[in-house]
Amino acid sequence: MPRAETLRRWALGACIALPLLMLAANLLAWLRWGTDLPYFDDWRAYDQRNARSLAPARLFEAVNNTISPIGMALEALAQCGLGGNPLPYQTLSMLGVLGGLLWMQWRLLGWVTGDARLRALLFAFCFLMLQSGSYWGEQNLAYHQALPLLALLGANCLLARAGRAGGGRWLATFALGLAAGLSYVSGAVGALVMGAGWWLLGRLLPPRALAARLRAGGGALLLAGAATSALQIYLTRVAQSRQLQYMELTWPTSADFWAYLAGKLGRATGQGFASTAAEAAWVALLALALLAAAGFALR
Repeated sequence: MPRAETLRRWALGACIALPLLMLAANLLAWLRWGTDLPYFDDWRAYDQRNARSLAPARLFEAVNNTISPIGMALEALAQCGLGGNPLPYQTLSMLGVLGGLLWMQWRLLGWVTGDARLRALLFAFCFLMLQSGSYWGEQNLAYHQALPLLALLGANCLLARAGRAGGGRWLATFALGLAAGLSYVSGAVGALVMGAGWWLLGRLLPPRALAARLRAGGGALLLAGAATSALQIYLTRVAQSRQLQYMELTWPTSADFWAYLAGKLGRATGQGFASTAAEAAWVALLALALLAAAGFALR
């Protein structure tokens, strides 16, 4: 085999290995420096003496402007099976969530492009999502916010799979939409918006198999997102007597909304500049790059 071809194979292998090695490094770091102590929000269950409770009233309790019955059920099962020990619990949640996200992104990249070299190169950029400090290393339950992404990416994988839009696919997509909406409020809104986008795109595309899958999958996600969004709004906004740490909503008409969104973008990049001006410039650069990419895609 020519040397250039050998180097190319090694480079492509390194692109695939990079996200996997970073996931392994996160796991090893947690096992090495993690501590077996509840942290911040994890104390609430001990204080209320309901850490092992699977009662619906506890699972659907609104906390921090969201309900997360799926996550609360996982918390109770972790208490029963793992004794509430954060070391194995966060190891399993990190491996399950981040590993699942990497696997589904690899599958989706295979749907987007048939070029194995391009697929490997694009997969290397998935390492940007592996900043474990956001969801692992502190609260056990912080990863609840990542569960909707896992469910919605699973719905994307169902959409990408070839075949007709049958009843089984519709039910599976609907179940994943419910899982997203019952994991966190962001999942409910995400399923609603993504379902509406899919359905509209399926109506606009020529009548082919993909358009049929978009309409069916979009309808399933739209229905699941609407139901769970209504439930989230009712339990966090209407039934406020059960709400813990209630905070007012901030709408896009407020400058705070956009400042917070810019901060989220900056945090997602993992940057830690000392200067606020440098942080703002970095976020502005990212926004311009996203706009340029959107313009290129539309052309």
